[in-house]
Amino acid sequence: MNMFEKSFENEFVSFLNIHRIDFVKVSDREFLFEKHYLRIMLIYLSDFSKVPIFSSIDTLFSNILKASDNKDMNCISDTIYLYEDRWYSGGEIIKQRILCRLGKFRSVFARNCYVLRACDFSRICMDFRLRSYKVKTNLDSEDYLLSGILKKNELFFQRCWETIAKMSGNVKGEAAFKSTSINVFNKLISDFLLTYHSYGDTKCKYRYLLLYNNTIVAVSTFSPPKLIVRNVKIASQNTIVPKYDISCEDNDHAIVNSYEWVRYASLPDIRVVGGMGKIMHAFISDMIASDKKGTNNTKSANSSEYVELMSYSDNEWSGGSVYDALGFKLVGNRKQVDYFVNKNSYKRYNVRQFAELINDDKLLNSIQEEIADQSQSEQLQSNQSQSDKTHVAQTLSDQLQSAAKEMGSEYIKICNMGSKKFLLLKIKKLLL
Repeated sequence: MNMFEKSFENEFVSFLNIHRIDFVKVSDREFLFEKHYLRIMLIYLSDFSKVPIFSSIDTLFSNILKASDNKDMNCISDTIYLYEDRWYSGGEIIKQRILCRLGKFRSVFARNCYVLRACDFSRICMDFRLRSYKVKTNLDSEDYLLSGILKKNELFFQRCWETIAKMSGNVKGEAAFKSTSINVFNKLISDFLLTYHSYGDTKCKYRYLLLYNNTIVAVSTFSPPKLIVRNVKIASQNTIVPKYDISCEDNDHAIVNSYEWVRYASLPDIRVVGGMGKIMHAFISDMIASDKKGTNNTKSANSSEYVELMSYSDNEWSGGSVYDALGFKLVGNRKQVDYFVNKNSYKRYNVRQFAELINDDKLLNSIQEEIADQSQSEQLQSNQSQSDKTHVAQTLSDQLQSAAKEMGSEYIKICNMGSKKFLLLKIKKLLL
């Protein structure tokens, strides 16, 4: 073990001791927390420099993550893979997340929280605006729920109103105010994700936040739907198998609206009990209602009996047990994704970001073409094999690794732990 690895290990052990966390140290990277049924594995950046050819990355992980033969693992139900760059770049937030998993957290119950959509936020802010002008409003009589949200979170909306007023200036038109308020709502969620989610923000059509006592405690984002044919007969037996020929709908198959649950994040020192479930049920109800009314502008199967939600769990932080509890079914795995880490700042770059960083237009164009090809492949339901796609991605990643070497020893190529894919298929009429 080199001095950098030793520093990471020593800091982690010191952190545990400061917070009086009981643990069993199995090795220089493996720690057991039997009281919490948890194992934490330290992943060092130097681990990746030991692999000259990244096609053998699976071998690397199998060696790193192999459990000791001398201990009983029956008490462990989940594992956190703590990367060195996450530890140093995450600061106090990453430490709070770990402490939360180790039982040091504040509980907030979702039943005491309010789900807020962009339209709700805009309506409440408009009411707040009118009140500031001493204009009588009718929110109390028209929407008792929104009125209750405002009354219990007035300080939060006061701050939001002040932000909107600064952004909109002297503009008094309702449409302009609504547009500005929605932008503020979206920025609140973006800022929250950039601060508290491992992979930051991403563009999504649907955004929700969970509000408690004038504070945003959790947020979620969802994609617009894709039309996918599922074998609903097999799905009823807890196995969901996709079928891509839309023309062959029969008694066993149905076209469903498939949405992706792209992001969920909560405050790192708070466990929002039931938070994911509350946001999920609000989203599904909204999508069913919009399909029924025909107000969903995205192409969707409005007449379908089914609605589907798909999501991925991050293997670095969880085995996906929360999705099991919500009724999702594990249907597949996503391979590890390559990243490049600055060994001085510990900042992590994805493949596209790194191509932009090194200002290599040729590589960046290749990446964009690959993304476009994959998108077109999904739309046309092509028969391109997964191995072909993986080969293309690996070639681009290897080219970037060569570019990184040319820049000296400042960057190192790593990969994450991959993810698990979960699906939830529901019959609409049972949810109404």
